[in-house]
Amino acid sequence: MRSLSDWSRSPAIRIAGSLLSLLALAAFVWILIDAASAADIRSVIERHGWAVAAALLLYGLAYVPMVQAWLLLARTCGAEASGMQLTRVFLVAQIGKYLPGNVAQFLGRAFLASSHGVPVKASASAMALEVAGVMSACAILSLVAVGMGSVGSSEIAHRVLLGATTAGAVIAAVAAVLVVRSSVGTLKRLSGPFAAAVLLHLLVLALLAGANVILIGALGGAWSWGMAGAVSGALVVSWFVGFVTPGSPAGLGLRELTFLGLLAGSYANETLVLAAAAFRLATVLGDVLAWGAGMLLKKGKPITP
Repeated sequence: MRSLSDWSRSPAIRIAGSLLSLLALAAFVWILIDAASAADIRSVIERHGWAVAAALLLYGLAYVPMVQAWLLLARTCGAEASGMQLTRVFLVAQIGKYLPGNVAQFLGRAFLASSHGVPVKASASAMALEVAGVMSACAILSLVAVGMGSVGSSEIAHRVLLGATTAGAVIAAVAAVLVVRSSVGTLKRLSGPFAAAVLLHLLVLALLAGANVILIGALGGAWSWGMAGAVSGALVVSWFVGFVTPGSPAGLGLRELTFLGLLAGSYANETLVLAAAAFRLATVLGDVLAWGAGMLLKKGKPITP
């Protein structure tokens, strides 16, 4: 029987995911053109550039807990490279998520880490735990969002959402345990770092949600706690969709369409479309800056076993 990781690496699955992402991106571009003219986009940049800058700042800050989670898990799994080397590995490899397949960032991280003397087994174990941590954080926040009524009112939609995110978290956690069981002694040793990683990724999602709340508010959404909850819930779900779709480069198009669909009717279509486009711009700029920062860090000498 093929494992989950085998299915995710299947060329057919990756191609299907890439095609789905391209279709979603095309649909989002069509909606963007239909809802906002070039003048609207220029107006956003001229009048609300501060909101895009704030979103970029929050996305940049989200890299701090992301890197800390990677450092913690990598060292738990036996990586002996320096903190600067491991940070460089994460920042440089992260740009790979824009390549079709949605796995290039992980492959690149394993390759770069090995050049610093980190065994592939150690980096693979750390990344398996990281994925499980992200999925767990999404499941927790999805539960909170549904409890607060921040993701629509349909009981069926709530059940599907909770079922999907919970199943994703459980599958990712089981896969992580199977990957790391021979390299990390016991579950007791694993539980503390993993729980810390989940908390760090909860902070990541909170920062990303904050960026979207700022953008929606600046572009015409009425400020309120209810608005913040709805936008945050939509962000968590759309991030989850983009994260788990094989072949989708950085969730391109899929995240935007999911975000629009969850908030449709709550805000003007133009507001939602421009906010989604502005957030994508902020994340792309943030990833490019992170890559540049990583390239500037010294490689250092590899640690030989």
